[in-house]
Amino acid sequence: MAGRPSASSDHGRRLPHRDHARCGRGRTARAGLAAPPAAGLFRRAISQSGNGLCAVPSDHSLAITRQVCALLGLPPRAEAFLGVDDARLTAAVDELPPTGPALSGHVDPSLGNSPFKPVLDGVLQERQPALALRAAGRNGAGPVAARELLIGTNADEAALYTVPDGAVSAMTPGTLAAVAARRSARPEALLAHYRTRFPDAGPGVWATHLMTDVYRAGSRALADAHSALPGTRTFAYAFDWRSAAFEGQLGACHCVELPFVFDRTELPALHGARALLGPGRPGRVAGLAARTHAARVAFATHGDPGWQPYDADGRATMHLDHSWRLRCGAPDVA
Repeated sequence: MAGRPSASSDHGRRLPHRDHARCGRGRTARAGLAAPPAAGLFRRAISQSGNGLCAVPSDHSLAITRQVCALLGLPPRAEAFLGVDDARLTAAVDELPPTGPALSGHVDPSLGNSPFKPVLDGVLQERQPALALRAAGRNGAGPVAARELLIGTNADEAALYTVPDGAVSAMTPGTLAAVAARRSARPEALLAHYRTRFPDAGPGVWATHLMTDVYRAGSRALADAHSALPGTRTFAYAFDWRSAAFEGQLGACHCVELPFVFDRTELPALHGARALLGPGRPGRVAGLAARTHAARVAFATHGDPGWQPYDADGRATMHLDHSWRLRCGAPDVA
């Protein structure tokens, strides 16, 4: 898979950043929206393929720290890491098992198996970002940070984690059960829903849809909460353009929008049967890339990407593909 493009390689057309915040990990941008110390630090934010409900409790974070320390033979203290070589630390992290309720009882709606997420430490984060903003709205308070928010996800987020390694075709029922148990307190009921919805599919396809839907629900919760705050404007999008990579299975996966956001779809490494954007000539997506990039620049500069704001009643969401269309009221819009 091709790597993520960077803002520094954006043909010199960098997104303005003084008054807005965007993080490569959307969940970190979400955490900043609800952190009291972030008040006044930025005017607007872009939450791109993240989740407003994926912060972990402090005991969960401590359990992960202890796992890493056990692998490295270190005591669980911050100063113990000072002399650890980066390569050794990275290797230890790669050995960690997928986190889930068995570790601390925490249900995790995130996509991949990374153990590192914002922590509910009682200082920077007292509750999940979406829930913190919802509470602020009920109290009639303004946002802690970012009066303008651009937020969205991709149509097939979890395909990045199930397609390239073949899990979409080879996943076992046992692995599927673990995927559901990590993300729901009622995993059997959740699995029954996807078995009914896709009766001719198998464990890998069910897992891909399940992970995508649970993840996108956390983004939608944050969009609802932010839009209810007085004095805010929220803009939602759904990136629907589907890559033909891996015989069309990769689709609108996590990260596929990044070359469009930075208008770098011409990079050769992004194209091919097993590359992020799939086979075909780069020119076929140049128009979508230019328009997507322009909308991000407009939002970062002026706070408006060019479509109707979102609220919890109408849920106006711009669906981005070769043609753009504004949809309202759909259950999967953010």
